[in-house]
Amino acid sequence: MSFDLTAPFQAGFSTRDQIEHRHKVHPVQIIAPLSSQPNRYKFLENSLTSVLGHSSIANKKVVIISVAGAFRKGKSFLLNIFLDYLYSLQKSQQNDTTLEWLLDDSHLGGFHWRSGMKRDTAGIWIWGEPIMIEAANGETYAVVLMDTQGTVDNATLPYQMSSTIFALSTLFSSIQVYNIVETILEESLANLSLFVEYGRLVLDEANKFKPPFQVSKYFVSSNNNSK
Repeated sequence: MSFDLTAPFQAGFSTRDQIEHRHKVHPVQIIAPLSSQPNRYKFLENSLTSVLGHSSIANKKVVIISVAGAFRKGKSFLLNIFLDYLYSLQKSQQNDTTLEWLLDDSHLGGFHWRSGMKRDTAGIWIWGEPIMIEAANGETYAVVLMDTQGTVDNATLPYQMSSTIFALSTLFSSIQVYNIVETILEESLANLSLFVEYGRLVLDEANKFKPPFQVSKYFVSSNNNSK
């Protein structure tokens, strides 16, 4: 599946075309558990290239926004809200109109989520195309949303594997949102501290890279979507 990512910025590309185009885009998996060894992961390079390898975003700065946190607590649902906002912002910038995304009834399916206690997201997924957003400084950025497997899923995932997923998403992200339901507990902060330390240890082995953890945000939701 491939799309001309420059299309939304061409004069003949209408709002209706944009909406129809977006519904054809789906998340793609870039980190997946091995079928033969579910406690190990593989990197799906072709999937990543399908999103970031398009010539229209060459030499553009990429902003990766991820949501991490405990499993079955609404991370994918939160990302879909981000998705609606970013596409509405892109449309308002292109058409030079007021941003009214909460009044827009053309919502996307986006990242898959469901109610219940069974884990839904495995590994790490990213949205199937960058969303081109113009910043206040006039520069256009390629924004990519990232969904991660829930942490502290002791029923199906060893603690070490949860740490691995969280550390990888932290290293990948420009902005990481740590999703917490209802109350910030001491256990949540302890998990965050441990997972971030995994990321620091990785960088100790590859100190040629720039420092990670550009921006971290904490989001406390008022309801539990697993119910």
